[in-house]
Amino acid sequence: MKYVAVALSAIALVPTWAAASVSYEFDSPRTFPFSNRPSLALKFGLSANDFIAPGATDVQFAAPLLNSCVVSSPEFACESVSFSRTVAAEGRDVVLFSVRDLTGQGRFTTYGYYFELGAFTNAGVHLTVANNDVQPGTLTVAVFADTSAPAPEPSSWAMMLSGFGLIGGAMRYRRKTRVSFA
Repeated sequence: MKYVAVALSAIALVPTWAAASVSYEFDSPRTFPFSNRPSLALKFGLSANDFIAPGATDVQFAAPLLNSCVVSSPEFACESVSFSRTVAAEGRDVVLFSVRDLTGQGRFTTYGYYFELGAFTNAGVHLTVANNDVQPGTLTVAVFADTSAPAPEPSSWAMMLSGFGLIGGAMRYRRKTRVSFA
């Protein structure tokens, strides 16, 4: 019976795999019209396997890769969203939201939203920070743990069952030793 308890405790030590996903939700109630750019409300949602950490290059997601992408005007369509980092002394995380004009002109317009450095890699609600052409916006970063563990492969099951069989066989056919005290 003691050996069965040892075997069951060994099963409890089998590692479980945990994964996480990161959700990015962006909302801008409006953009400021300047330089012949229209005032739009912009939103997008994105799920990633890990935090987005732009380095020397931008990390860009085309509209089909986003969970959701909403532009307040039917004359414009979501084109892409880029995550960038400024190289200026203050250092900022930047969301670049590109929209396409559907009225026949076909031109692209990009809106920039500046956040504190590290906003892309820290869970929480982040508000835009002031710069020359500040656009109001909110970036919500949330981390979700995946609680479903992957199932072991059939070969792992076979090895585990054969191990239990060997342990059981060793316990059954073990020689009994007698201890005598003289």
